[in-house]
Amino acid sequence: MLGISGLLTASTLIYTKLGLIEWISLIPLMLFLIDDGKTADLRKRGIYGYGFFFFFCYYVVTYHWFFNLYPLDWIAGMTPAAAIIVCMLACVGLSILYALFGATVLLITKVMLRTEFLTRQKLLRPFVIAAMWAVYEWWQTFGWWGVPWARLAVGQTYYIVGVQTASLFGPFFITFALVLVNALISQAITERANISSVRVLSCIAVGILVFQYGVGTVLYFTDRDSDSTVRVAAVQGNLDSNEKWDANSTRITIETYTKYTLEAAEKGATIVVWPESAFPYQVSESNSMGLLCSNLAKQAGVTILVGAFTKNDDGQELNSLICVLPDGSFHETVYSKQRLVPFGEFVPMREFFSTVVPPLAELVMTDDDFAPGEGPNIISTSGINIGGLVCFDSIYEELTRQSVLSGAQIICLGTNDAWFSRSAARYIHNSQAQLRAIESGRYIARAANTGASMIINSKGEIISELEPLTDGVLVEDICVNDNLTLYTRIGNLCVYLMIAFLVAVAGFSVADKITKNKEKNTMS
Repeated sequence: MLGISGLLTASTLIYTKLGLIEWISLIPLMLFLIDDGKTADLRKRGIYGYGFFFFFCYYVVTYHWFFNLYPLDWIAGMTPAAAIIVCMLACVGLSILYALFGATVLLITKVMLRTEFLTRQKLLRPFVIAAMWAVYEWWQTFGWWGVPWARLAVGQTYYIVGVQTASLFGPFFITFALVLVNALISQAITERANISSVRVLSCIAVGILVFQYGVGTVLYFTDRDSDSTVRVAAVQGNLDSNEKWDANSTRITIETYTKYTLEAAEKGATIVVWPESAFPYQVSESNSMGLLCSNLAKQAGVTILVGAFTKNDDGQELNSLICVLPDGSFHETVYSKQRLVPFGEFVPMREFFSTVVPPLAELVMTDDDFAPGEGPNIISTSGINIGGLVCFDSIYEELTRQSVLSGAQIICLGTNDAWFSRSAARYIHNSQAQLRAIESGRYIARAANTGASMIINSKGEIISELEPLTDGVLVEDICVNDNLTLYTRIGNLCVYLMIAFLVAVAGFSVADKITKNKEKNTMS
């Protein structure tokens, strides 16, 4: 049942129409944690093993799309055998890595639940489980190994009303609510003989659901958008990765982006967003690619956000969004990707991986590692403050939040996504952008190389979208918002409160144990 629970829960992240199942799909895992009768004889090793099995099933579903990268033939010297190894390591290796972390969290949770304090205070147990899971997801935002890809909140984005509370307390509150409802139902099942307890647990579970969808409905129908709008276009060139990095395809690239930029201008767009690395070269005012962008911006009379490479003062390459103004000049502010893709844009622990798993070290798209950008770098032009995001940035809520705090009124997101083809990764990535829009209260213009490009409003709704693996351009009027959501103001305060709650529970458990030991010693 644990395996089915993991597989079913993970499936909601891919097929978000199944999102309502998340409110009950974790019950087998919760019963494993809460039902002391069934797990009383399990030692820590056994608990860890069961936890590992659950999380491996969960993560292998969310990472199975790595096999869509095969045969990795855009990488020079990559053999079919090496490609299989890389895809296996990416899918199975990441699933094992995060299953190890998840099982550790599960073991710590079970140890806490077994304390005498929580054995007596049964009502606290579901809250401990939910807080532990939410804090675990938050922890995944740190370090190069931290990839918060498989968040539970992603599975709720189809039922957009139910995720509006992210504008109040952020994505981890949604995770907390989902796990808590599953845990409360499970606690009620284990205490079904105690009618009063079942009633209390049921009332709390219903209360959470009413809050999520009731408050969510109020937030959804509350108009918080500004009357001021700007017409923005997102271009989808649909250039295959194999072709995109080939110098011979430059002509096609130029023709495609010229065509759709001019079309966007004819439709009234004043800002045109190109995908990440639309031109996989260094672009500056002093080179031919920069001159091409400059002439196109003047011809179309638009501001173009060009996905291309730049260099920092140390000569390191950056994956950037470059702003070319309608007069053909380059804006002094450049946004560069802050969260780089491990093994895609840099190799962590390069010496180790180059020796142990050489194919992994060959995945970086250029000869040298990229450098991360520093700060939100708001691009101010024509009275509008543009916040930039590049690809992987969009799965880290804090980057969007910092952008808005720095004055961003709209968010322009350039991403590649060609690696994903039609796999599940594309849809998970899209859902992450929807969450960022809700949290920040900002419209997001998402330009993806092979799709899906989309315009997302401040409530997380996709108001315009291009099908994957097609070329085209979206043009929409989007609101220029100045208001700050509660989440933008307070950040992950709810996570810090959860941590404080867990520390307090651990403290009470230790104090309770010390008191009990003293009483035993006194009696003896």
